[in-house]
Amino acid sequence: MSRIALGCLIVSLLLPVHASAQCAAAGEKDFQTLIDSHIKQIVQQQVVGLAEKAARDTPRAAALSQQTSAPSASGTVATLVNAAGFTELISAAFDRNVGSNSSDAMTVNLNPFALAAIGKPSVYYDQLEYQKTEYEWLRRVGGTVSFGGKGDSFDRDGDGKPDPALDSQKFDDIIGWELRARVYGSRDRRDPDNFKLFTTAAQREFLGQLVARKDELVSTAILRGAISPARNFCLSDAEWQNLKAQPWFADELDRAAKAATALNKGYADAADEIDNRMLWTVAMTGLQRGKQFGPDKLGASVRGTWRAATFNFDWMSVEGLGKAKTSNEFKAGAQYATQILKGGFLSDGIDASASGAYEVFDNVPDAKHDNNVKFQGKLEIPIMTGVTIPLSVTWANHSDLFSDGDRVFGHLGVNVDLSKVLQKNSPAAGAASGS
Repeated sequence: MSRIALGCLIVSLLLPVHASAQCAAAGEKDFQTLIDSHIKQIVQQQVVGLAEKAARDTPRAAALSQQTSAPSASGTVATLVNAAGFTELISAAFDRNVGSNSSDAMTVNLNPFALAAIGKPSVYYDQLEYQKTEYEWLRRVGGTVSFGGKGDSFDRDGDGKPDPALDSQKFDDIIGWELRARVYGSRDRRDPDNFKLFTTAAQREFLGQLVARKDELVSTAILRGAISPARNFCLSDAEWQNLKAQPWFADELDRAAKAATALNKGYADAADEIDNRMLWTVAMTGLQRGKQFGPDKLGASVRGTWRAATFNFDWMSVEGLGKAKTSNEFKAGAQYATQILKGGFLSDGIDASASGAYEVFDNVPDAKHDNNVKFQGKLEIPIMTGVTIPLSVTWANHSDLFSDGDRVFGHLGVNVDLSKVLQKNSPAAGAASGS
């Protein structure tokens, strides 16, 4: 008979006596009471760290819903339908339209929480600080600035014919900006309500692992002579402290903690609920350009995301050039996004999306049509933590109102989300990987 089997037999024979026995010496407690109390204490101490690791490492259950590339109002074709979410810290994107419509744009996304984190890094790395109400509200607002790109094709010299669009040459030739506020919902796994789902799952899993190992701890303690039926399995405080310091005791608890960090149904269910939550965001957007690049624009947008679908409702007021009147642009767009090739070395897979938009133009000069239909297919390929390469093709049913008269555009870029990079390399992540 093995030592573990023998120990389990001893436990099964002696625990009924142990459960009803009382400690004779003052200040002593029975082992069962001590180990139950210790398990509860360990769960309370470690559950936040386990939940952080689960929130960070559990693969996404849906395509990303964060706007990193230049917004659609900037004039690039990086995005046809804007996402309702945005970075929790800082992100940047480099976008290039390819083909005869080649142009470059640089975009920086920032929210006020990033400024708080620069001044006090613990508000980002410490979960208890991160989920405070004042910081949660800071993450609900954000801004974007885009530099560069290409202007519009329009009649610049007054001959009645559209002139070719011009590329920006200086930093401030074409500047797009946007102010955003997320008014409903959150897909940030570290926000309080979302993090509770991972905390509950981690607590349930860790407690289950510890309870499953309790009998083995008791049997090992009996076989090693740490507890004795002659004393009704009672220990003084000094004996209990000495027992907890034994390597075999600590190792057993560490194995329970490591088992609790493994991907399980509880973590997957939490991720699925969070990653598919409904979001609603409102935005004010603008485009300031030199006159040779086209008229300035100012507008507003409402964006919603639910599960795999995203919806946009946009309005833009377009400044009149020369004697032209101010005109308006209206757009309604929808997108469906999913994950492909998920698993293996691509734990989150590749985000693939199909989107369409219908635009209506009111009193826009040089326009041969008062409406436009666009479709876009897009892949966002991860190359490392926090860094993706977006590739897309966009088609429009009319060529006017587009730079150089193209109807089909290609786009590639590089997106970098600093919040994902920092989270992967946080002190908590290092401690978890080394445990």
